[in-house]
Amino acid sequence: MNAIILSAGLGKRLGNITKKIPKPLLPINGTPIIKLIIKKLKRAGIKNIGINLFYKADLIKKSLQDLRGIEFVIEKYLSGTGGALLHFKNFVSEDFLIHNCDILSDIDLKKVLKKHKKIKPLATIVLVKNYKTNRVKMSKNRVIKFYRKRMDGCYTYAGIAILSKRIYQHFPKNKKIFSLTEVYNNAIENGEFLYPYITDKNWYDIGTPDVYRLLKNMQ
Repeated sequence: MNAIILSAGLGKRLGNITKKIPKPLLPINGTPIIKLIIKKLKRAGIKNIGINLFYKADLIKKSLQDLRGIEFVIEKYLSGTGGALLHFKNFVSEDFLIHNCDILSDIDLKKVLKKHKKIKPLATIVLVKNYKTNRVKMSKNRVIKFYRKRMDGCYTYAGIAILSKRIYQHFPKNKKIFSLTEVYNNAIENGEFLYPYITDKNWYDIGTPDVYRLLKNMQ
């Protein structure tokens, strides 16, 4: 199975922190976030990893140039979390894992993969509880809606999912810029099964200065 790390964002929420250093290269205890994610993916048995880049792409590419099994796509414009996957259609031939570049967690990817292979849904969506961003609704072990705003009784998308290549059938036609939320909702409306993998493991979205300062010296 291949994996894709979504890494093209500008990191605007981090303010001055990302003016010189792009978010994927921000160090956590001396190691860039993206390298920690790559190590986690490889520990889960994934050998080939696609990475999309945009902001300060050359810096990130140079930092990872000695690693094997990495395929880069440098975007000409920000295409969104869904549009980014258009660049990797030939990179994936079967189920594949996606991981946002600003997420660190104790989530066991091997267990997520094992569950996905057993159930065989169109997508296994990893969910956590986070009051500020609870936007994913589930019912009877199915994801049934992704909202744009926080909703009571919902979960937070953890920025980690395993997708069947069939997901491309639910991409919006004639669009190059769109989010995965739109893709997921299209799939749900078309009757597809999206499985919610709910976890209470430690999970951090390193998208704000407060969270980054909390974690940057984490052992």
